[in-house]
Amino acid sequence: MTLKPKQIHYFCMSLCLALMAFANSSLALDIKKAVQNYEKTPPPVQAGEQITVSISYKSVRSNDSKPVIGFVHGIAGASSASDDFPQATKDKIVALKPALWKVSDPTHYQIAKQYSPRIIVPPADTLYGYDPMPEPWKDWAKYERHFSSLVMQSLQHNAPVDYWNIWNEPQFGKYENPALVAEGFKRGYQAIKSADPTAKVIGPSTIGFSDKIMASFLDYADKNSLKFDAYNWHEFGRPEALPEHVKTMRALLAKHPSLGQPPFIIDEFATPEQHLQPGFAVAWFYYLEEADIKLSARACWDVEDSQKWSDCWNGLDGLFLKDNLTPQPLYWVFKTYSELNGSRIVTSSSDAKDTVALASKSDSTFSTIIGRFNNEKTPTSVRRVTVNLSELPATKMHVVVYRIPNPDKTPKALPQPLKIYEGDVVIRAGSANLLIEQFKDGDAYILNASF
Repeated sequence: MTLKPKQIHYFCMSLCLALMAFANSSLALDIKKAVQNYEKTPPPVQAGEQITVSISYKSVRSNDSKPVIGFVHGIAGASSASDDFPQATKDKIVALKPALWKVSDPTHYQIAKQYSPRIIVPPADTLYGYDPMPEPWKDWAKYERHFSSLVMQSLQHNAPVDYWNIWNEPQFGKYENPALVAEGFKRGYQAIKSADPTAKVIGPSTIGFSDKIMASFLDYADKNSLKFDAYNWHEFGRPEALPEHVKTMRALLAKHPSLGQPPFIIDEFATPEQHLQPGFAVAWFYYLEEADIKLSARACWDVEDSQKWSDCWNGLDGLFLKDNLTPQPLYWVFKTYSELNGSRIVTSSSDAKDTVALASKSDSTFSTIIGRFNNEKTPTSVRRVTVNLSELPATKMHVVVYRIPNPDKTPKALPQPLKIYEGDVVIRAGSANLLIEQFKDGDAYILNASF
């Protein structure tokens, strides 16, 4: 039997769980109350094409997948002890187990280091104050002294840096002489290595992926014996483009055997339009894993609610409001993703440019997070999404479903994900289906099940 819970005015969505007989009217009231801050009127109803997400419980993709969570700055102000997060926020960050953090400030270094991530420091940022178009060739000696000094201070104060990122977002195409930019990498590399031969140096940290720039950069590195310990760039396009960029970079690197096979780091990703949308966050994590990227970090941007502010310095790249305390919807995507431990199981989608899912299992449970990411600029489409669960190891499971609504481009509070269903599902022939009849673009859903 298929149950269709009552339509909810503000939610304007019905959820169908195949082979289930359970309804709870108080749950509907809770949903209505919870979503009023997000949807004053019902979302547009558009039939659209049905999308099927398939999750195979017994098909294990990896037994040791680790979340690729990382941050860029995200800590308030210009360096004082009071910049630290409130304790309640610290606890929430600890739960995310961040693997990477890019900082440019000594106090922020100490704050980030509390969470045991790998640390990236871009020396040129601290020298030029985040100037997007510095000209270090006007004083190469000052440039080299600064790089060497930072590395020596790191050693003297027992403040290890995992990766020295020479120059963040070098604008190769905007300078009259791009060769000087390339020389900046050589001089920075040599200054860092002269201070600490064991230091790990990365580049080129470009503002996007360009095969032409990468090919030229690798040629230059090869000719000048610059063996970078990782290659990094920023991704500000569609999430599904990332695997092809990685494939291209691997092919380019293969032409330079002397450079080895260092890893790739995506140390900033997601455009301003995508930035706060839960569905896009799910998609980025999905494609980072598809591309076998082990370290990545969210980009940060200017945002606006009652005032304009930057979540580069407050709100941890969009996870919290400006108070550094109140969770936004994005936080719950990160938390759910961070909890996908154990065996990562195979998922697929009939339209992987619109809807994707990540899932993991243990002996008696499994969890999945599903996101839609169709249109970053006008996320208004609504689709019917069927989640097909197969190879399940029992005849019944207990299911809890949560929604993480899309605030679009405006920072909004979400104290908890919206619980929209809880009940038992009968499993037949190892399969069960979940139908989300009106899955809004930019939203994400969490499905937790136990046997």
